[in-house]
Amino acid sequence: MPGLNPQLLLVLAISLGITGYHFYYAKRLRKCEQLELVNFVVLTLAVAAIVSSIKLIILACTSGELEEILSTDGTVSLFLGAVAVIWISCVEIFKLFEK
Repeated sequence: MPGLNPQLLLVLAISLGITGYHFYYAKRLRKCEQLELVNFVVLTLAVAAIVSSIKLIILACTSGELEEILSTDGTVSLFLGAVAVIWISCVEIFKLFEK
C-alpha cells in the first residue's frame, strides 16, 4: 500500500500510547495513587491494537488482491473483526480512566 508507511504507523502508535499514559499518570498523581505497570501495558497494547486495526480496515477496503483471495464475505468478516478489536480496545482504555 503506497499511502501507509509502517514506520509512520509505529510512530503514531507510540505517540498515542505515550499521550494516553501521560493523561493516566496525571490522573493517578492527582489522586495520590500508586502507578501500576499492568495498566501501562494494557494502555500500550490497546493503542497499538487500535492503530493496527485501522490499518487493517483501510487494507480491507482498498486492496483488490485481498478481495480476490478472501472474496466479499471474507473481506466483510475481516472488516467487522477489525471494528470489534477497536471497540474492545476503546472499552479497555475507558476502564483504565474510570478507576
